[in-house]
Amino acid sequence: MIFLGEAAHKSCQSTPIICMISGIMQIHVLNKPADTLTGLKWQETREMFEKEATETIWITESVEKEHYCTRAESHGSIYVTRVSVKSSDSGTKISMTFSGTPQTFMAKTMSFLMGSVINKSIKKH
Repeated sequence: MIFLGEAAHKSCQSTPIICMISGIMQIHVLNKPADTLTGLKWQETREMFEKEATETIWITESVEKEHYCTRAESHGSIYVTRVSVKSSDSGTKISMTFSGTPQTFMAKTMSFLMGSVINKSIKKH
């Protein structure tokens, strides 16, 4: 399953691609394991803050019908996301956690300076 954004919407109408994330413009699969999600690696080109960027993302852990974790390293930080799925009688609950951990001096400085701006933006939505 590949998620593409608004820019690729026309191609979604003729192919079995699910279009959900509006900023993603292109996905290029780098590694596709035969029998598991763990190890799946792709490059994702997206538009964010009116700039185009390509990031490499990979699945570090997965348990079928339970969860998967992704990791990306960019601009001096490590980004980890966990998506969990839990079924119940009333439906399916999907939850996501995200962390960004700065590794370099510059990333730590930017994290400190931008942290409150980002937190305010998240709380608005």
